Amino acid sequence: MSFGGLILTNKGRNLQAKAQAGAQLNFTRIAIGDGELGGTSILDINALVHEVKSLSITKFRVMPGGKAVCGSSFSNQDLVSGFYWRELGLYATDPDLGEILYCYGNAGSNAEYIPAGGGPDVVEKHVDIVSIVGNAANVTATIEQSLVFATIPEVEALVSDHEGKEDPHLGYIKKSLATTVNDFLVASGPGVWVKKTLAEVKAILGLGSAAYTSSTDYAAAGHNHDGVYSASNHNHSGVYAIVSHNHDSTYIPKSLATSTNDFVVASGAGSWVKKTLSEVRVLLDCLLKSGGTMSGEINCADNLLTRPKIKDYSEVVATDTTGTGTQTISFTSANVHNITQTGNITFSLTNPPANGDGGSVTIRIKNGATVYSKTFPSSVKWAGDEVPDMSEPNKVYDVVLATLDGGTVYHGACIGPYSA
Repeated sequence: MSFGGLILTNKGRNLQAKAQAGAQLNFTRIAIGDGELGGTSILDINALVHEVKSLSITKFRVMPGGKAVCGSSFSNQDLVSGFYWRELGLYATDPDLGEILYCYGNAGSNAEYIPAGGGPDVVEKHVDIVSIVGNAANVTATIEQSLVFATIPEVEALVSDHEGKEDPHLGYIKKSLATTVNDFLVASGPGVWVKKTLAEVKAILGLGSAAYTSSTDYAAAGHNHDGVYSASNHNHSGVYAIVSHNHDSTYIPKSLATSTNDFVVASGAGSWVKKTLSEVRVLLDCLLKSGGTMSGEINCADNLLTRPKIKDYSEVVATDTTGTGTQTISFTSANVHNITQTGNITFSLTNPPANGDGGSVTIRIKNGATVYSKTFPSSVKWAGDEVPDMSEPNKVYDVVLATLDGGTVYHGACIGPYSA
């Protein structure tokens, strides 16, 4: 629809002249209607021909060039009957006459039909009237603050300022930091958090080898996040309303921490839950300094274990199932090897401790009714430089080999025979 520009009425012209002379020009409201002018001149009318709704002014701004803009909005939700929106008028207060129709427009045959409320069509309109005020120094409007709307440029400027801040959300943490189950938030300083994977947390606690790397998403700090702007799904003719934003959908309040050593752990992408220290210990599946019960293997990877007090321990036994041919005795598979000999054997010794570290291995050899040969590497040195006799049938011999130089030389001893 088109009003083709609003025209000052005679009373509007008179009020503008008074304003030029110093009187106050105060706009009071906007009105819409469906009346037809017929042959009446706009200059002579004092009110809308048929007013349908009176609108409170929610926007006012004095513009360059002797103009002012007054704005409002309306919807059809409270309309009992539909109407053709044909009339538009701006009212102001004359210091001598009271409220007068300042300017007026009529769309004539270009009127737009506004249906009654309660139907399938929800119509919401925003109205801006740019009026002539000349060089009047005292131009005001009566604004209903509870209905104030912001224009798209105003909202975009505020959003740009909001998003341009380095840390715009005071006291909140982005939920989007969570990308994988068991991601962690770990404090890297007062009021600053970084995201860590489960492996990185274990590394921080000395339980693994992952590097401690920083995340680019930190806990937010900046301005008050209340009063964020969002677009409506209805037709607002390009208007955004100021609404209260729900932090719960996007941010975690830092106030979630209620006790020392509370943790925030991801339960899925974009989802976090708070866990206590004891719950995190279970999650990490690690043994505490204060003690506990192991449920799996510890691999020290040839690193030093200092001053342990050992009680009720055992050694792993590797049992050979063939008992003939080349028998590889590896220090890394076991320190006790159990062999029932069924043929001639040549022993090969592998993976001893590094040069300078001591290590030993025990080989239990069981002879059957037939005794077979046993050949050891030349690096094995026996007492008296004589290979011990291990030739008694149906007997057991324990051979102990020890090295201090990475397997260059082994000192060997044979204990037995024993009954099988």
